[in-house]
This record gives sequence, C-alpha cells and structure tokens, in this order.
Amino acid sequence: MADAHENEQRKGFWEFLQALKKGKISTPQLILMGDIFDLLIGEISATHEFAKPYIELLEELALKIEIIYLEGNHDFNLSCFFKRVKIFNLQEQPI
Repeated sequence: MADAHENEQRKGFWEFLQALKKGKISTPQLILMGDIFDLLIGEISATHEFAKPYIELLEELALKIEIIYLEGNHDFNLSCFFKRVKIFNLQEQPI
C-alpha cells in the first residue's frame, strides 16, 4: 500500500487496518510504501497525535503478520514509533 495520505478527512487506511484486525482481510505480510500519512515526522510532535491510534494498531498487527514500512517524503524518521514494524528509512531503501 502506498500514498494513502491518511488525515482527518481520509480514513480509508484506518478502515483497511480494522478489516485486517477483524480477519476480514488476511495476508501474511503488509508492505507500506510511504506517504501513508499526510504528515508524520518523528521529531515533530505536532504530527504525532493523529497517528497514535494507527501506530498502536500497526504494532498490534505486527504480532501476527510481518509489516514492512518504507518511509516516504510525508512520513519519515519513524523508528521512534515502532518496535515490531520493520522500518526502512529513505537512505536504506533499495531503490
């Protein structure tokens, strides 16, 4: 999944995560390819509040499935948020 640009007006990614949690969608792996949030930057606390429930749910889902998150230009420096989700910052990405 890429470019969801989730914000207060766009909740499609949240609905997708809820479907995963409830077993309505099944997958062994989830790859997030950047710009999942309209804006989420690790060192800018003003961007954290909206994403907090998403981060908690992604961490919960990562107990059951592998989640890989490739940072984008709207969401970066994310390793401070995740313990179970595998984060690849922009410099580590293969392409």
